[in-house]
Amino acid sequence: MRNKKLRTVFCGILIFLLVFALFCLGDYGIRYYHTPIKKDYDYTGTGMLVSLTEPDTFEQVPVEIHGKTLHYLWGNQEDAIAGNVWMNGERLFVEGADDMGFYAPFIYEEPYYSCLTESVTNIPGNMFLISRDLKTVFCGVLMDGKEFLLIIPAENKSDADRTLKSGLEQSQPLSRWLSGYPLFVQLSVNDPDDSFRRLCYAQVVGDHDDGVAHIVQFPEQLQYLLAAGLIQSTGRLIR
Repeated sequence: MRNKKLRTVFCGILIFLLVFALFCLGDYGIRYYHTPIKKDYDYTGTGMLVSLTEPDTFEQVPVEIHGKTLHYLWGNQEDAIAGNVWMNGERLFVEGADDMGFYAPFIYEEPYYSCLTESVTNIPGNMFLISRDLKTVFCGVLMDGKEFLLIIPAENKSDADRTLKSGLEQSQPLSRWLSGYPLFVQLSVNDPDDSFRRLCYAQVVGDHDDGVAHIVQFPEQLQYLLAAGLIQSTGRLIR
């Protein structure tokens, strides 16, 4: 009789623990269905700032990137990265709470890089692109009315050129963005037969419907960031 009571108590405790575990798992799943799991992302090093109109003009600059990766546990939304880039100690993108200035989603159609995000406002950072492994970054930079490409990381111009060549091969949006600077592409990737410039052009004219979806403009990001309380002000210029 006593053993029967003990078994009943034990079964009751086991059922309670099982129900409690299921409740915790359900709560965890519901909580992270719309809320991403965030992890800090930080980079400190150097990049190469190259003029898009005068490719022989370049400068190595100190760079910092601070942000957060956003992972949706259930895959109901695209994973992404949000943050800001500092060059020579100055923010490139919109200044806001938690320094969230860019928002770059990763989509299935782009296996190597994020979507390319563009700005249509007058801020120094007018383009952002990052590799899926978070090791390579391209930033469009506008300074004193002149356009530059910031390539990260890069210890020298040769490193930057190799990184750019790989980026052009793996990212259609980057090729599209640089298609308006054929001399820059030709000189930077040592392209005497113009094959990379033709590749850029082919991707622009041959893949309109597919490519447009891979470029996101900052105003669309800002709606997300404002809703999340991540952006408070509109940014500042590089001195």
